[in-house]
Amino acid sequence: MFTILLAQINTCVGDIDGNQAKILNGITLAREKGAEVVVFPELTIPGYPPKDLLMKKRFLQRNTKALEEIIPHTRGITAVLGFVDVQHGQLFNAAAVIHDGALIGTQHKIHLPNYDVFDEKRYFTPGEKPLLFNIRGVKTGINICEDIWVARSPVEIQAEMGARLIINISASPFHLGKIRERRD
Repeated sequence: MFTILLAQINTCVGDIDGNQAKILNGITLAREKGAEVVVFPELTIPGYPPKDLLMKKRFLQRNTKALEEIIPHTRGITAVLGFVDVQHGQLFNAAAVIHDGALIGTQHKIHLPNYDVFDEKRYFTPGEKPLLFNIRGVKTGINICEDIWVARSPVEIQAEMGARLIINISASPFHLGKIRERRD
């Protein structure tokens, strides 16, 4: 197996430059700690939840540019991080799998929550299928937040496909009492 560092960074919605700096610091820390894989939260680059910022073309372009700028910093390490994938005018809540300076794949979030404070169906297109990635010789399923909570989840499908490891990136908006709720 390999060593994974969970970079549970405190992103700021809309602060792509600040979030990018935190990502680069996380990659550096992972290297210093001897980790071979570093995992960041859902929508790491734009911050979660970006909501109506997703309607701004410049915001989406900066999100993509930030991902492109991060990729070369992954020499010798694997990083999994959240970003907005823009394809043919559709937006996907996505996880980038980056290894040794190259984007090796992207997993789109399949199950979009639309209850309580979550309004993802307004902004995102659901992903179509769970994928497997070869991370350091291990068949790995990557999925995003809600994908782990539903019946007949992508996790089950990825396991049936031969996944030996599942990485789920997740984020949720802060609210008063959140720390106590998580502890409970």
